[in-house]
Amino acid sequence: MGYTWSANVLRTMNYLFFVEKFHDSNDPGNEGYFYDDEYSVNGALYYVDKLLMAAPGNFKKTLVIIPDQRDIANILRTGWGYKQLRWYQQLKQMSARNNVRFVDLALDENDNKSRDYLSHGLHNWFLSCDPHWNAAGNQAALRRFLGTEAAF
Repeated sequence: MGYTWSANVLRTMNYLFFVEKFHDSNDPGNEGYFYDDEYSVNGALYYVDKLLMAAPGNFKKTLVIIPDQRDIANILRTGWGYKQLRWYQQLKQMSARNNVRFVDLALDENDNKSRDYLSHGLHNWFLSCDPHWNAAGNQAALRRFLGTEAAF
């Protein structure tokens, strides 16, 4: 019991070494919007579909895809190829089948691909201390739901 702190420090150092050594931050396929691991995606899609089907038909439902800073940087670097991935296509199909509004916050207020919109977001929508959205990011998302034009 006296070595708990030492063990946790070593475990954390080992984990950080593994992440640093084997995680390629320039590979957009490692996480977020570009993640396409078949097993994980199949599991997530299965439960999202069950959730959407379980909600009463008279409820207004919205499925929101929320990018983080890495997602936005990867989109700016590699483009919107994630929209062709199976998870994205199936979420859109599920949404249509279940009368669910589908919102991708990596697209501008008109659901268009906009490098200016994302570049602005990358530099203005996130807290400086961690990757959570700040007030400006939340306001940009709110404008999407209210249907008003985004004013930078």
